[in-house]
Amino acid sequence: MKKVVSIMLVLVLILSMASIETFAMGKIKGVPPGLAKKGHLPHGVVKKFVDTDGYEWAEKAIEKMAIKGVIKGYGKGKFAPNKPVTKLEAIVMALRVMGYEDEAKLDLEKVKKGNKKLKYKHFVQTWAYGYISLALEKGILDEIDLLDFNLKEPAKRYEVAKYIIRALGLEEEAQKYMNEDLRFIDKGAIPLGTVGYIYLSDKMGIIQGYPNGTFLPNKPVTRAEMAVLIERLDDKTKSEIDNNEKYAEIINIDDDKLILKINDKMKIYNISEDVPVYTLEGKYVSIDELAVGMKIKIYLNDEKSIIFIEIKEKEDADTVIENVYGKNDLIIDFDDIKVIFDDDEHNKHDGDHNGDDND
Repeated sequence: MKKVVSIMLVLVLILSMASIETFAMGKIKGVPPGLAKKGHLPHGVVKKFVDTDGYEWAEKAIEKMAIKGVIKGYGKGKFAPNKPVTKLEAIVMALRVMGYEDEAKLDLEKVKKGNKKLKYKHFVQTWAYGYISLALEKGILDEIDLLDFNLKEPAKRYEVAKYIIRALGLEEEAQKYMNEDLRFIDKGAIPLGTVGYIYLSDKMGIIQGYPNGTFLPNKPVTRAEMAVLIERLDDKTKSEIDNNEKYAEIINIDDDKLILKINDKMKIYNISEDVPVYTLEGKYVSIDELAVGMKIKIYLNDEKSIIFIEIKEKEDADTVIENVYGKNDLIIDFDDIKVIFDDDEHNKHDGDHNGDDND
C-alpha cells in the first residue's frame, strides 16, 4: 500500500513539475484555465457611447480614441457619429493624438493671464484658446487659415488632410507635391494649394479615395469618419499618449488576470470581463475569444490595469514617425519612410456605409 501511495505521489510531483515548466516556457495550450473555471458566457457589449450602433466599421476607432482621451462625447453617453466634425474639433483631435494636450492647457493659462497673445481671440471659445494658440505655433493652422476660419463650420476632407499632414510635421514635404498629378477623377475640384496634402495623405493611407475613383474634397467629414482618420494617424506616430500601450503574447488567463509576455518578460495585469476586445478586422468580440498564445495589443490606465485589447497577428511595426516638434536637427524625408502599412486594412471597402470606412 505504501509503495502504491509513493508511486502516486511521484506521478503527481512529475506532472506538477511538467506543468510549471510548460508555463514558464510559454507553451500552455488549450482552453484558458481562468475562463474554463469561471464558465464565461459571451458578455454583453459595454460601449463607451450609446449611439454607435450601425457604425461597426468605426466602433473600434471610436472606443480606442475615446479611451486614449483623444476624442470626447457630448454627455449622456452620446458621440453623435453621423454629425459633421467641426474644424475646431478636427484641430483639437489632431493635437491630442500627437500628445499636445498638456501643452494646450498651458497655453490656455498663458492666454487667459495675458502672458501670451492670441490673434483672432474674439471668435474662439475660452476653452479652445490653448488649442488654437498651439495649432498656430505648430503650423497646423496659419494666418491665412484664420482669415476665413469658422470654428463651428464642418471640416471638409481636403481641410482634414491638411491638418493631419501638418500635424505630422510634413508641411515642407507637402509643398514639394503641390503640382502632383493626383489619381482621382475629380482632382479638378481639389482647391489650389492643397494638392500636396492630399497626395501625402493618400500615399500614407490616412485619407484615401472612394472605390469609384473620386476623392470628394469638399465632402464634410463625420465624427465617426474622423475617429477612423485619427486612429490611422495614431498608428503612424509615437507620442506620450502611447506610453500605456504594449504589444504582448498571452501566456495564461487566470480569473481576472492576464499573464503576458512583453519584451521577453512575464507580466501580470488585472482585467475585467467588460474590457472591450476587438479583432484585426475591427469586430467587437467577447473576452472569451482570448486564448493562450494569442498576440494582442493592450492599453493600460494609470493604475496599470487593462482597459482595451486589440487582437493582432503579429507585433505590427506600425509606428513610422516620431513626434518631432522642437527637434530642430531632425529632418523627415518622406522618401526615406519605409514602414508604411501595405496591407488591405486601410484600403478595404465593405459597402455597408457608402464608403465611409475609406475616410
